[in-house]
Amino acid sequence: MVLKTDSRLTIDPENFRKATIDIVSKLNDLDILRAYFMVESISDKKNDRGPEIKAVENKASHAKILDDYESYLKSWQKSENTILIYISEAYKLLASLKDKNIALSRVQAGHIHTYLSQAKEKRKLSKNSYSRLTVTLKSFFSYLYSSNFIADDIASGFRIPRKEERKREVLSGQDIKTIENYLEKRTAKFKYENLRDKIIFYLGTKCGFRKSEIIKLAWDDIDFNNREIKIMQSKGGHDRMVYFSGALKDLLADYKIKLGIEEGRVVRGKNGRPICSNSLQNVARRLYFESGVYRAGLTLHSLRHTYAETLRKKGTDLSTIQKLLGHKSLETTAGYLHVTKDDLKNAAL
Repeated sequence: MVLKTDSRLTIDPENFRKATIDIVSKLNDLDILRAYFMVESISDKKNDRGPEIKAVENKASHAKILDDYESYLKSWQKSENTILIYISEAYKLLASLKDKNIALSRVQAGHIHTYLSQAKEKRKLSKNSYSRLTVTLKSFFSYLYSSNFIADDIASGFRIPRKEERKREVLSGQDIKTIENYLEKRTAKFKYENLRDKIIFYLGTKCGFRKSEIIKLAWDDIDFNNREIKIMQSKGGHDRMVYFSGALKDLLADYKIKLGIEEGRVVRGKNGRPICSNSLQNVARRLYFESGVYRAGLTLHSLRHTYAETLRKKGTDLSTIQKLLGHKSLETTAGYLHVTKDDLKNAAL
């Protein structure tokens, strides 16, 4: 990282970047993003030349804007995952504007529409992903205007594309049994893989965990005596209590003993580090495909839908399901209930 040339010490930017990544690997995602801003600024500064100093100053101001924007999002009680997405997209936009030599004070609606169009093509965004990106940038520019960083309220003219309704599949009782039998017989690729994946499966189907909640679940959040899990700062910035079965309690206790870890994140990868989003998605895909239950519409989030549908079939009232899922509105909860033709027939006859 530090090189000695002609009796002087200099920093090699590329090695500095790698070393910084190693240092921040144990920090949360937002801290890593902040560290990346710092590395970018340091890497751009060379020999104190005028234009490059201005570039560094510009990046520093962008970092300040994003720092203030993060505080703003927190004041609205946005979840950590939502904040990370919003800050990341804001940074990508600012970086794009800088590359095109467009000062933030001179940004017009046309620049943003061009950016959105290019992002859609380059990232191959679906209709729903494109809609979410538009919502994200609308939020950022609304903030910039309300905080006097820009003079025009260009966000007011943003049209949010309508989302495409997607069919959400749920697992049947037979599907659940098939996956459980598969996990009992599967040859594990690494130690305790099957035990871990069964815990993931149960956190989804028997507790209604979201993806981000599975990733962030820590041992300190689990009350084994009362069979309760406190989910902190979930989607929408709310806390909620989840209750789990004796079967899941035994699995968690066994996993904890075998891992020999008393604190930190519960669900871990084969290297012992906390599992990431992509790995978790791959776990679900593998469960569906290799057990033979896969069909179009089955995703990791289907586990949470299955939990809601199981509660409905037990006769649980809608407001209770809403609280257990941690939804703000009954309308959101209603979207998780998969009423079939047979349900309607049985109710009418």
